[in-house]
Amino acid sequence: MMGLDVKKTKLKAYVLSSFLCSIGGICYCLNTMSGNVQQALGLEMDAIASSVIGGTLLTGGVGNVIGSFFGVLINGTISTLVKTNGKLLSSWSSIAVAALLCFFIVLQSIFARSKRRANKTRLSRGCPLHAAAFWLLYGKIPCCVKKAPRAGGAAGRRKGGRNMNIFQKRTVGKKGIAAALLASQLLFTAGCGSVEQRETVGQLDTEQTMQQDGYIVVGYVQVGSESDWRTTNTQSFKDVFTQENGYYLIFEDGQQKQENQVKAIRNLILQEVDYIVLDPIVETGWESVLEEAKEAGIPVILSDRRTEMEDDSLYTCWVGSDFAEEGRNAGHWLENYLEKQGRSGETVHIVSLQGTLGSSAQIGRTDGFAEVLQQNENWVMLERQSGDFTQAKGQEVMKEFLEKYEDIDVVISENDNMTFGAIEAIREAGRTIGSDGDIIILSFDAVRDALKAIQTGDIAADFECNPLTAPLVEETIRRLEAGESVEKIQYVEETYFDCEMDLSELLESRHIRQEVPASAVGKII
Repeated sequence: MMGLDVKKTKLKAYVLSSFLCSIGGICYCLNTMSGNVQQALGLEMDAIASSVIGGTLLTGGVGNVIGSFFGVLINGTISTLVKTNGKLLSSWSSIAVAALLCFFIVLQSIFARSKRRANKTRLSRGCPLHAAAFWLLYGKIPCCVKKAPRAGGAAGRRKGGRNMNIFQKRTVGKKGIAAALLASQLLFTAGCGSVEQRETVGQLDTEQTMQQDGYIVVGYVQVGSESDWRTTNTQSFKDVFTQENGYYLIFEDGQQKQENQVKAIRNLILQEVDYIVLDPIVETGWESVLEEAKEAGIPVILSDRRTEMEDDSLYTCWVGSDFAEEGRNAGHWLENYLEKQGRSGETVHIVSLQGTLGSSAQIGRTDGFAEVLQQNENWVMLERQSGDFTQAKGQEVMKEFLEKYEDIDVVISENDNMTFGAIEAIREAGRTIGSDGDIIILSFDAVRDALKAIQTGDIAADFECNPLTAPLVEETIRRLEAGESVEKIQYVEETYFDCEMDLSELLESRHIRQEVPASAVGKII
C-alpha cells in the first residue's frame, strides 16, 4: 500500500541485522578472549528493553536509532549502579530494567489510546499526563492537536504537500533528551534506595574508608544461584568474611554468564579491593581480565571451579574440590556395590547427566568416572547429556533418556538438583529406583535434601562436594597478609554418603559438612 517491496525490505533487514550481530560477536570475543556460544544467552531481552526504553513502540512504526542509543545507556547505567552498590545482588539490575520496561509500556499504552482519541477530540497542550508520557517516550513535547486535513488540501500544500500529523510536535533538543535520561535514572535510584542503602554515598569512598579502618576488602565473584549447593557456598563466604572478622565483602552474582563475571572483576579492580575471589563459570577466556588484576597488584584466588590458562601466575592459588577424584570415587563405589549384589559380571547400562559443559566440575566428574568405566568392560555408557546443573533441565534430559532406552540400570547425575529432576522423570515414566528397583542413582554434592533421598532409598550414594570453601580461602588470605607462601592447589576435605549409613544425626545439623560424625564418614576402598 505504501509502495514498498516487502521481500526486498525484509531481506535487507535480515542482512543488516546479521552483519551487526557478527560485528557485536567479534567485539565480544575480543573483550572476553573466548568464544563460548552460551555466553550471550539472554541478551536479546536487554536489546528489547533498551529499544522500548528508548522510545520504540512494541507495536512498531515508531522509533529511531538515537532513542535506542539512549535506551542502551540507561540500561547500562542501571547495571553499573547495581554492581557498584556492593550490597545489592546483581539480579536487581534485571529487576530494575524490567520495572522500567513495564513503566514505559504503560506510557506507550496511554499514548496510543490518546492518539486514537485525537481523531475525534482536541488534546490540550496543558494536559500534564499525556505531555509527560510523550516527552518521556520520545524526548518531544506535543503541540496542540488538530484534526488531520484531507490529502491534497490547502493546508497540506502549505506544508510542502504533506498531510499534517495528528500530533504536530516540536523537538525538545539536547536538554530535553538529557532531562529524560536523568528522570529515568532518578526513578531507578529512588526505587533501589528503598531496598538497601550503603553507609556512604560513593562505592570507591566506602572501600577506601574500610581499608583505612583496617578492614581487608574482598571482592567475591560467584557463578550464580543455580543449585542448593551454590546457595550454601555463597552463604559460607558471607558468614566468614564479616566485619567482625576484619573483612569487608563485596558480593557479585554472575548469573551464569561469563561476561557478567568479567565486568564484575573489572569493577572490583576500579574499586581497588585488596583481594578478588573468583568462582569461574567456565575454564577458558580469563587471561585478559586476570592480567588486568595482576597489573593492578590485586591477588586473585580461584574457588570451586578451575581455569585453563598457560600463565598460572595470573592467579595466586585455587581452593576447592578434587572433582576428578569425586568421579573416581563414584566409579569405585559402584564397583563395590555391584560386587556385593553379585552383579559384577553383568552388563550394566549407564546414562550420565552432566553439569554445565566446560565447567571444571563437569569435566572432572565426567573424566574421573570415565577412568573407572574403562576398567570395566561390561559397563556400557549409553549416552551423556548436559543438564546444566539445574533441576528442570535434569528432568527434561532424563525424560529423553527414558524414551530412548528401556534398559537403563544406572544414572550418574553430576549434581543433586539434576538428580531431583531425574527422580521425578523416572517416577512419571513408571520406573522404580533404589536397591530393589530398576535404576540405581549416583549423585554429587550431598545437600541436605539429597541425604533425605538416601534415607528413603531414592539415591544409592551421594559424593560430597564441600561447599564450605570460605574458611580455607580466609586462611589463605591470612597467610598472604602475614607474608607467607601458599600452596597453588588446595583441596577441601570431603566424604561420601550411601544407603547403608544412618544419617539421622547428620540431618539435624544445618551445616552438614562441618558437623559430620565420625560414624557417618564413608571411605572408598
